Parts: sequence; structure tokens; C-alpha cells
Amino acid sequence: MFRPQMYFMMLVVVSSHLLGLVSMQTEYGTGTCDSQGLDCHRSVLILNDEWGTSKGGLSTMNRQIALEAKNAGFEVYVTVLDASEDDIDDAYEKGIKLVKAKIVDSREPNMDWLTIYHPVQFPDLEKIPNLDIIIGHVPLTSEAAISIHKQRLPGTKVYSSMSFQKISKNINKAGHLKKLSNVNMLFFKQPRKPM
Repeated sequence: MFRPQMYFMMLVVVSSHLLGLVSMQTEYGTGTCDSQGLDCHRSVLILNDEWGTSKGGLSTMNRQIALEAKNAGFEVYVTVLDASEDDIDDAYEKGIKLVKAKIVDSREPNMDWLTIYHPVQFPDLEKIPNLDIIIGHVPLTSEAAISIHKQRLPGTKVYSSMSFQKISKNINKAGHLKKLSNVNMLFFKQPRKPM
């Protein structure tokens, strides 16, 4: 059973650390894969709508998570509904692979493309090599992460992030606790300046 008090306690202990990536490093070894002689081909998929930080909030937090995962030795893939050439170049320079939505009709890109229409808009997710973890965000993309896991990538783990500043507000909203029962790990991220 999910106990908010337990996560508040974890939050105090790891307030400025990315709990999920710390756990991943523990599971797969610390240091870089090359220095440890480990399998360096573990992949993480982060569900987001953009690579840039123009919207702030979730986009900035997911960008930080992506960069920290890359620094921890993972191959990192980030979904985007659309991306400019500058976004693509910036992600490439940082070693991040963007997974752009496939445009199949005249509808405006929206988050339903991740939650409901992911088989059509993101048809190649199964081709991501050695995909181990899907990261969503409570409340915006955690449902999409669970849906993709259950429908298409059952061998993955689902992690959900939550903004440090919004925890007390979001954790008590109706439905969030039920959604979190399908998540392997919940971690909290203290936003920093955009990277």
C-alpha cells in the first residue's frame, strides 16, 4: 500500500538527489560503464512533450533527469511531440536521442498522443535497444508510462517523477494514489536552473 509519509521521509533524505537514478546506479554498478566493464547499453525512455525548456516546469525537470541518466551511463531516449532543428542539435550534442511523434493526420500534437495513441504516434518504441526503464511524471505522463509498459513493453520498469514543490498538492489529488500503485518507483526532483 502506498504511504505518503514514507515518501515524505525519503524526500528529506534525498531532497536534492534523483532517487531513481541512484537506485539504477546501485543496481547496475557505480561509475561509468566503461570503467566498470559493465553492459553500457541499458536504455531509459523519458516521456515528455518537448526537449527545450520553453514551457519550464516538467520540460525543465525531464531535461535534467535525461542529462543525469546520461551521466549515469544510460542511453537516454526522450519522446517529443515536435522538435525544432535547434532542439534536435542540442539533444544530439548532449548524447540524448529524441523520439519524435509520427504525424499521421492534421490534428495538433497533444499529450493524448503519449497516453492513448502511442502505438500510432510513437510506433517504434519497441525498437529502442535494451530498454529497461520508462519514466513518466505525476500527474502528466505517469499514465502514459503505465499504458506503454502494459500494452507494448511489459519487460520494462515504470518510474514516475514528481516535482518536489508540488508533492503535497499532487499526492493527495483523487486518483493519483491509485495510479501510483502500478509504478515500480516514485522519485522526487528538485528543479534547478535550465541546462
